[in-house]
Amino acid sequence: MGLGLHTALQELSLILFTTLTPAGAFACMLLALLQMGSAPSDAQRTRLRHMMGLPLVVSTVGIIASSTHLGTPANALYVITGIGRSPLSNEVACVLVFLVATGAFWLYSFSIRPNATLTKVLGTAVAVLGLVCVAGISFAYDQETIVTWTTWMTPVGTALGGLACGIPLFLLTAHLAQAFDAIERMKKPLLGIGITAFASNTACAIAQYAAVSDMSNEFLSVSELAPGYPAFIVTYVLCTTCACFLCGTTLLTKGNADETAVRTRGRRLLLATILAALGFFALRFVFYMVHMTVGISL
Repeated sequence: MGLGLHTALQELSLILFTTLTPAGAFACMLLALLQMGSAPSDAQRTRLRHMMGLPLVVSTVGIIASSTHLGTPANALYVITGIGRSPLSNEVACVLVFLVATGAFWLYSFSIRPNATLTKVLGTAVAVLGLVCVAGISFAYDQETIVTWTTWMTPVGTALGGLACGIPLFLLTAHLAQAFDAIERMKKPLLGIGITAFASNTACAIAQYAAVSDMSNEFLSVSELAPGYPAFIVTYVLCTTCACFLCGTTLLTKGNADETAVRTRGRRLLLATILAALGFFALRFVFYMVHMTVGISL
């Protein structure tokens, strides 16, 4: 087993975290914005709020996976004491605040008589804190001592990848909430944003590879750590292209949504979500494979 592969497998919990949590955060943001709009009916708004539990669980699974990286629960104290001076501590704080706000919004949606003003305040908090959460994750890994990570592509790629992965999850959640027709006016913009995020992230990945491919330290080079680097980019492109195609055919299909069409839509969106996550996971995996510090330590 090569050192790069060994490193990535050792950091598998963080790979899952940086794949799932940004995607779930973007899906929650879109759901919060949708349910505050005028398109959904009251019944659809209620179902959308209830189904926000799905992307909330996705984000929560990510942070739970990352907690295994701490070694023991007692090490969480060091994370708390580092808030304000450590990017990694700030990242965890941003994620936890977002999850608490989203959890509060989701739980309040089951209230028998929810207050409209409070619901809007909580929904706005989810949207704003979702952006803060993604920003915290994106900038946490831009470390000067890790020469292969300290590029502008690191935060940009993390955010774009999360967006491209979060849109299919949002569409799947809207479908499960039986509120897919509420996004009628959002269909083309969502598809355009998703494709743009995918294309931009692909450009970021290629630029990242071009920037780090010739790097080396006293013991190893990037080409030795990740000899198959381009293959991971190709995997991302193939998986996400298929996800975009499935989302596109679903969003642009017109006609009566009978029972068969609804089931087909659900299968397409589920497959699109899985493919988008697998593609983003591939990029995050090779990102950790090329972990290389300034000094002699790897």
